Amino acid sequence: MSQVLAHMWLDLKMKSGSDFEKKLGEFFQHQIEESYYGLEDGTENPVLKVYDVQKLHYEGRFKLSRNAVLKHGLRKTLDHIRTTGNFPPVD
Repeated sequence: MSQVLAHMWLDLKMKSGSDFEKKLGEFFQHQIEESYYGLEDGTENPVLKVYDVQKLHYEGRFKLSRNAVLKHGLRKTLDHIRTTGNFPPVD
């Protein structure tokens, strides 16, 4: 959920920021969305290969969190998590 909140905060800041701030915000949003572990040339980093499972888990949780907030709103999503311990359905 912290990444979803950061993503939302960047959306707000990018609306009123300079071109540089907008580009920087887009970069950070992309980093949040993709959780990229590759090398600068686009190849996979073998040292970080052990994190593949965590990366897939992170990406799935971010997308689930974001979809829940987009569908139900932040307050209802947080209330649902607080009362049930799970994300609300997004299907």
